[in-house]
Amino acid sequence: METQAVSFEAEIGFLRLVLAANDRENVLWPPENSEFAVKTLLKARGTVPSLDDAASIIGPEVLEALAPAIIQKRKLENAFLGYHSGCHYCGATDNLSRFDFALMRVEHSGRNWGEVAASIALSAVLLPVLGGGMLRVPGKSFNGAAVHLRLVVCKACQIKEGNFFGAFVLNEKKASKHPLWNELVSAGFTKFLSHDTLPDEFKFKHMVSMKL
Repeated sequence: METQAVSFEAEIGFLRLVLAANDRENVLWPPENSEFAVKTLLKARGTVPSLDDAASIIGPEVLEALAPAIIQKRKLENAFLGYHSGCHYCGATDNLSRFDFALMRVEHSGRNWGEVAASIALSAVLLPVLGGGMLRVPGKSFNGAAVHLRLVVCKACQIKEGNFFGAFVLNEKKASKHPLWNELVSAGFTKFLSHDTLPDEFKFKHMVSMKL
């Protein structure tokens, strides 16, 4: 295929699209993400590059350095968001619903980004591309970073854990059933954010810088 130059700033985004588009069995990316990647590449380049094609465009050394980090980050995102996960209460795989929330790490907890990245197995090469956002709460002012998570709950457990009216309303205690809760809390992500306070950036990214 014809080689087209890709800027340094675009290499990670380009390779992420190539990996998602070539994930035809949707092992790491759900169908809608893979389809979006295919459409984006077709529009931009007229074809869907293979990994060999990508190596010829950005260089094999760059591909070998970035691809494992992107895949690692994607696996972590899938764990955050419950992709391919059963119920976080009982392990059931049918009649599942997903409930969004976030855990925030406040900067004055005394741990730097490198330590947090190591704690949650996030490659340092990805830290510059985690993105940014802002959320304000009246009367409070401190900086931090937040991780977007989804609790996966089956219908039976929703009924069992429902309130007086039978509704499953996510709170901090229920959210703590997420399998990465303890690991994130130990890494300094201790502030629970409900669905209503999630920033718009979480529609596109899974970790953002925040200011409260």
